[in-house]
Amino acid sequence: MTELTGSLTGLLAEARRILGTAGILDPAREALLLWADMSDEPAAGVLLASSRTLDPNLAAAFLGPSNGERGESPCHMLPAGPASDC
Repeated sequence: MTELTGSLTGLLAEARRILGTAGILDPAREALLLWADMSDEPAAGVLLASSRTLDPNLAAAFLGPSNGERGESPCHMLPAGPASDC
């Protein structure tokens, strides 16, 4: 998992990995849109400020539990299916 005190770029990379593993066709787009929705900012603003340092609590809330339990991760917003790794 990405370091939760890192940049938004790192967090979005981890979200892309999770969503790609779950079979999402365009995981980069979905990760960006999920973060934009959660942070209540436009996607263009997210892209322009992607090198900013993150609040670790907000990053943890976005990715969900890291102990292997199912929970609130970017995938929780998507329909469940047999290909889901969430």
